[in-house]
Amino acid sequence: MPLRPRKFTLPVWMRIPLAAIALLAVLPIFSKVAGFSFLPSSDWIAKIQGVSILAGGIAAIFTWWVAVKIVSTIDVRGFRKTMAICIALILGFKSGETALVVGVPALAALTFGQQVELAFLVSASGSTSRSCAVPIDVAGMPFFFGRICLPSSASNYFQPGSSLLVQGRGTEMGVFVDTLRAGS
Repeated sequence: MPLRPRKFTLPVWMRIPLAAIALLAVLPIFSKVAGFSFLPSSDWIAKIQGVSILAGGIAAIFTWWVAVKIVSTIDVRGFRKTMAICIALILGFKSGETALVVGVPALAALTFGQQVELAFLVSASGSTSRSCAVPIDVAGMPFFFGRICLPSSASNYFQPGSSLLVQGRGTEMGVFVDTLRAGS
Protein backbone atom coordinates (compact mmCIF):
# COMPACT_ATOMS: atom_id res chain seq x y z
CA MET A 1 0.00 0.00 0.00
CA PRO A 2 1.60 3.32 -1.07
CA LEU A 3 2.14 6.00 1.52
CA ARG A 4 0.11 9.16 1.16
CA PRO A 5 1.85 12.48 1.62
CA ARG A 6 0.85 14.42 4.70
CA LYS A 7 -1.58 17.21 3.97
CA PHE A 8 -0.70 20.56 5.48
CA THR A 9 -3.42 22.92 6.67
CA LEU A 10 -2.94 26.26 8.34
CA PRO A 11 -4.28 26.75 11.84
CA VAL A 12 -7.20 29.17 12.06
CA TRP A 13 -5.20 31.68 14.12
CA MET A 14 -2.82 32.04 11.14
CA ARG A 15 -5.40 32.03 8.35
CA ILE A 16 -7.06 35.27 9.44
CA PRO A 17 -3.90 37.46 9.63
CA LEU A 18 -2.52 36.02 6.39
CA ALA A 19 -5.83 36.61 4.62
CA ALA A 20 -5.99 40.20 5.94
CA ILE A 21 -2.41 40.90 4.83
CA ALA A 22 -3.07 39.37 1.42
CA LEU A 23 -6.27 41.40 0.96
CA LEU A 24 -4.64 44.67 2.00
CA ALA A 25 -1.63 44.00 -0.24
CA VAL A 26 -3.67 43.01 -3.29
CA LEU A 27 -6.36 45.72 -3.05
CA PRO A 28 -4.16 48.62 -4.23
CA ILE A 29 -2.50 46.46 -6.88
CA PHE A 30 -5.87 45.49 -8.40
CA SER A 31 -7.05 49.10 -8.28
CA LYS A 32 -3.88 50.19 -10.11
CA VAL A 33 -4.32 47.47 -12.74
CA ALA A 34 -7.97 48.52 -13.16
CA GLY A 35 -6.83 52.06 -13.89
CA PHE A 36 -7.38 53.77 -10.54
CA SER A 37 -4.07 55.25 -9.40
CA PHE A 38 -3.66 55.54 -5.64
CA LEU A 39 -0.94 57.60 -3.99
CA PRO A 40 -0.26 57.26 -0.27
CA SER A 41 0.64 60.63 1.23
CA SER A 42 4.28 61.43 1.92
CA ASP A 43 3.40 62.21 5.55
CA TRP A 44 1.80 58.76 5.98
CA ILE A 45 4.83 57.02 4.46
CA ALA A 46 7.23 58.92 6.75
CA LYS A 47 5.08 58.30 9.82
CA ILE A 48 4.62 54.57 9.21
CA GLN A 49 8.07 53.65 7.85
CA GLY A 50 9.41 51.87 10.95
CA VAL A 51 6.15 50.05 11.60
CA SER A 52 5.94 48.98 7.95
CA ILE A 53 9.33 47.25 8.24
CA LEU A 54 8.06 45.45 11.34
CA ALA A 55 4.83 44.46 9.53
CA GLY A 56 6.90 43.21 6.60
CA GLY A 57 9.08 41.17 8.96
CA ILE A 58 6.09 39.58 10.67
CA ALA A 59 4.50 38.75 7.31
CA ALA A 60 7.83 37.32 6.10
CA ILE A 61 8.01 35.05 9.17
CA PHE A 62 4.44 33.85 8.57
CA THR A 63 5.06 33.12 4.89
CA TRP A 64 8.43 31.50 5.64
CA TRP A 65 6.76 29.14 8.10
CA VAL A 66 4.00 28.31 5.60
CA ALA A 67 6.57 27.73 2.83
CA VAL A 68 8.67 25.44 5.03
CA LYS A 69 5.59 23.42 5.99
CA ILE A 70 4.35 23.14 2.39
CA VAL A 71 7.77 22.30 0.94
CA SER A 72 8.29 19.62 3.60
CA THR A 73 5.09 17.83 2.54
CA ILE A 74 6.09 17.54 -1.13
CA ASP A 75 9.12 15.94 -2.69
CA VAL A 76 11.32 18.98 -3.35
CA ARG A 77 15.02 19.05 -2.56
CA GLY A 78 18.07 21.21 -2.85
CA PHE A 79 18.04 24.37 -4.92
CA ARG A 80 14.28 24.35 -5.61
CA LYS A 81 13.46 24.09 -1.91
CA THR A 82 15.87 26.90 -1.03
CA MET A 83 14.54 29.14 -3.79
CA ALA A 84 10.91 28.53 -2.79
CA ILE A 85 11.65 29.50 0.79
CA CYS A 86 13.68 32.59 -0.23
CA ILE A 87 10.98 33.78 -2.63
CA ALA A 88 8.36 33.26 0.08
CA LEU A 89 10.40 35.44 2.45
CA ILE A 90 10.73 38.25 -0.09
CA LEU A 91 7.07 38.11 -1.15
CA GLY A 92 5.95 37.96 2.47
CA PHE A 93 8.01 41.00 3.42
CA LYS A 94 6.83 43.08 0.46
CA SER A 95 3.21 41.99 1.02
CA GLY A 96 3.29 43.00 4.68
CA GLU A 97 4.97 46.30 3.91
CA THR A 98 2.61 47.10 1.01
CA ALA A 99 -0.42 46.15 3.11
CA LEU A 100 0.47 48.76 5.71
CA VAL A 101 1.95 51.53 3.54
CA VAL A 102 -0.55 51.40 0.66
CA GLY A 103 -3.35 48.96 1.56
CA VAL A 104 -4.50 50.60 4.80
CA PRO A 105 -4.73 54.11 3.28
CA ALA A 106 -6.44 52.74 0.15
CA LEU A 107 -9.02 50.92 2.25
CA ALA A 108 -9.53 54.05 4.36
CA ALA A 109 -9.97 56.13 1.19
CA LEU A 110 -12.54 53.69 -0.18
CA THR A 111 -14.42 53.49 3.11
CA PHE A 112 -14.17 56.98 4.62
CA GLY A 113 -12.84 59.02 1.71
CA GLN A 114 -13.95 62.49 0.78
CA GLN A 115 -12.77 64.92 -1.86
CA VAL A 116 -9.23 65.92 -0.81
CA GLU A 117 -6.17 67.57 -2.29
CA LEU A 118 -2.66 66.40 -1.40
CA ALA A 119 0.70 67.79 -2.47
CA PHE A 120 3.49 65.63 -3.91
CA LEU A 121 6.90 66.23 -5.45
CA VAL A 122 7.66 65.22 -9.05
CA SER A 123 10.88 63.19 -9.34
CA ALA A 124 10.80 62.52 -13.11
CA SER A 125 8.55 63.43 -15.99
CA GLY A 126 8.12 62.32 -19.56
CA SER A 127 10.40 59.27 -19.55
CA THR A 128 9.78 56.70 -22.23
CA SER A 129 7.11 54.13 -21.56
CA ARG A 130 5.16 51.91 -23.94
CA SER A 131 2.06 51.76 -21.77
CA CYS A 132 1.87 55.43 -20.78
CA ALA A 133 1.91 58.58 -22.93
CA VAL A 134 3.45 60.84 -20.27
CA PRO A 135 4.51 59.10 -17.06
CA ILE A 136 4.96 61.31 -13.99
CA ASP A 137 7.11 59.73 -11.27
CA VAL A 138 6.27 60.93 -7.77
CA ALA A 139 9.14 61.21 -5.26
CA GLY A 140 9.20 58.96 -2.21
CA MET A 141 6.50 56.52 -3.28
CA PRO A 142 6.73 52.74 -2.90
CA PHE A 143 7.61 50.56 -5.87
CA PHE A 144 4.72 50.17 -8.36
CA PHE A 145 2.72 53.04 -6.82
CA GLY A 146 4.85 56.07 -7.71
CA ARG A 147 3.85 56.60 -11.34
CA ILE A 148 0.87 58.49 -12.74
CA CYS A 149 0.02 58.32 -16.46
CA LEU A 150 -1.11 61.48 -18.22
CA PRO A 151 -2.25 62.25 -21.77
CA SER A 152 0.46 63.59 -24.08
CA SER A 153 -0.85 67.16 -23.93
CA ALA A 154 0.03 67.53 -20.24
CA SER A 155 3.79 66.93 -20.53
CA ASN A 156 4.90 70.57 -20.16
CA TYR A 157 3.29 71.25 -16.80
CA PHE A 158 5.15 68.86 -14.52
CA GLN A 159 8.93 69.14 -14.44
CA PRO A 160 11.23 67.23 -12.03
CA GLY A 161 11.41 69.00 -8.68
CA SER A 162 8.09 70.78 -9.13
CA SER A 163 5.12 70.47 -6.83
CA LEU A 164 2.11 68.41 -7.89
CA LEU A 165 -1.35 68.84 -6.36
CA VAL A 166 -3.51 65.72 -6.61
CA GLN A 167 -7.26 65.92 -6.13
CA GLY A 168 -9.50 62.92 -5.67
CA ARG A 169 -11.27 60.68 -3.22
CA GLY A 170 -9.19 59.98 -0.16
CA THR A 171 -8.06 60.89 3.32
CA GLU A 172 -4.95 62.55 4.72
CA MET A 173 -3.29 59.12 4.38
CA GLY A 174 -3.68 58.92 0.60
CA VAL A 175 -5.76 59.73 -2.43
CA PHE A 176 -7.17 58.05 -5.53
CA VAL A 177 -6.03 60.31 -8.36
CA ASP A 178 -8.81 62.22 -10.11
CA THR A 179 -7.25 65.48 -11.27
CA LEU A 180 -3.75 66.95 -11.20
CA ARG A 181 -2.51 70.48 -11.25
CA ALA A 182 0.82 72.17 -10.82
CA GLY A 183 1.52 73.40 -7.32
CA SER A 184 2.84 76.80 -6.43
